[in-house]
Amino acid sequence: MTGPREERHPYQAAVQAAPEPAIRQPAEPDAAAAYPVPVGPTDRQVAAPAGADAGTAAVAAPAAAAQAAVAAATVTRATGRAAAVAAAAPPAPATTGTVYGQPPPGDPRRGPAGRLARLRIGSHTVSRAALSRLRVPTATAGLVLGVDRNRIPVPVRFFRPEPTRTALVGGTWAAQLVVLRALALSARVVVVTTDPAAWYGFGERVTGHDDRLQVHPGGQPELPAGNPQQPALLVQDLGLAAAAAAPPLGAWQTRLTVLRRLDQSAVSTVQDSQLVLMQRLDGLEAPLAASTLRLAAHSEQFLQVMAHDMVAVMGDGTSRYLWLAQTEIERHFTGPPGR
Repeated sequence: MTGPREERHPYQAAVQAAPEPAIRQPAEPDAAAAYPVPVGPTDRQVAAPAGADAGTAAVAAPAAAAQAAVAAATVTRATGRAAAVAAAAPPAPATTGTVYGQPPPGDPRRGPAGRLARLRIGSHTVSRAALSRLRVPTATAGLVLGVDRNRIPVPVRFFRPEPTRTALVGGTWAAQLVVLRALALSARVVVVTTDPAAWYGFGERVTGHDDRLQVHPGGQPELPAGNPQQPALLVQDLGLAAAAAAPPLGAWQTRLTVLRRLDQSAVSTVQDSQLVLMQRLDGLEAPLAASTLRLAAHSEQFLQVMAHDMVAVMGDGTSRYLWLAQTEIERHFTGPPGR
């Protein structure tokens, strides 16, 4: 037996037959959202499910528009950050040439382990920019006599390819200090003196060898040959006695005549010297030195008031006043300054 048939309204039947519209939720951001791609005109639009009402479509459209706006803003920020990083990054150094600059990591010139290839033996290339950075030191060479008022060392050409004649108006202390510095340049020294007690043992104490400095009480000893690596120095320390005839000099040989006092008998020695060193002079020596070397009046006065550890250097048409700047080791071997 069949029951009475239930009658349904036509609108109600249509609602039950239609599928339930799916509510579209905003997509969760993923890793690709950091670098989104703008929506192009050829991208396919997703249509609403069949039977969806106008309300559902109205909700989906604003959500899609908001998502596109977020994507565009993300692209703008990423582009801005990339431009800022590119502007702040320093320019990459030049890698051309084999003198300056090395291939960066990943460069084909590097080996499999990231190391540079072995250095090529032979010619090398260099870029113009790297070549402009090369510098050649031009420090002046010579025997350092002392320092100037700016505490800068002052070397002099004490040994030269041609015979060199020098004179020192001063005492044993200054003479031994000059000889000590000559020994530091590998020079071989011969001393002819009337005061051998002041020189005996000096070479052995300074160098530890007995063949670097020879002492002769008089006569004309033979001076060893000189060369750029080992020049020769003849010291004539004859006190107040007249200087004896010196043997002829050769290349890389220098004669140092020590004048304990400057008087008329020593004028010819000063005039014949290419380099003249003077310690502090007294009131009789200074005028004679000024007239012999044609010094100005203020130089004549300064020669009388110099400190005991200073010397006046006259040569090549110039005059300089230096502090000998004695080191502790030099003081140990030569004693305190004096004349």
